[in-house]
Amino acid sequence: MAHWMRERDGKFVGEFKKSRPPICEICDQSFVGKYDVCCLEVHYKRAISTYESTHEVTSEDLALLCPNCSAATHTYMREREFDYENIRRILQERITE
Repeated sequence: MAHWMRERDGKFVGEFKKSRPPICEICDQSFVGKYDVCCLEVHYKRAISTYESTHEVTSEDLALLCPNCSAATHTYMREREFDYENIRRILQERITE
């Protein structure tokens, strides 16, 4: 399935969320434990616009992030053009400071 179909496929996103522990991949916070609801977001590790139209989105393309880490990741990607792994490392370093 091409990325434009998968990115709008709620079932695919739901399956991805269910396949992972409800913990932010950057800050390691469990929001289910704090709020009794899962408020994590599925985030693309690369900007969707960089994928070829025939790219098959897989779980390797996605990350499960809390709203704060997701917003910070979007900002780093947009303003500094960092890749996801660099962003993840930078944010994790900042969290532990």
